[in-house]
Amino acid sequence: MSNPNLIELASEIADYCVTNERKGEVTTYETENGDIRYTEYCQEIFNERYCFILDLLESASLRVKNELEVLK
Repeated sequence: MSNPNLIELASEIADYCVTNERKGEVTTYETENGDIRYTEYCQEIFNERYCFILDLLESASLRVKNELEVLK
């Protein structure tokens, strides 16, 4: 199971990517119940970036953890 802090960070970075990559375009819409959601296309971009970024963060975290264990 992933570290909740890494999940949140990956989500924030992926959101930043979508916002910057689609600058000047509509990236979100409001649903009937007031939720703000990505457009279908932007959701796909977010999902791709999120998975990639989370994998990187988890890999880096594991390397740091391994290095710390070696130092003990």
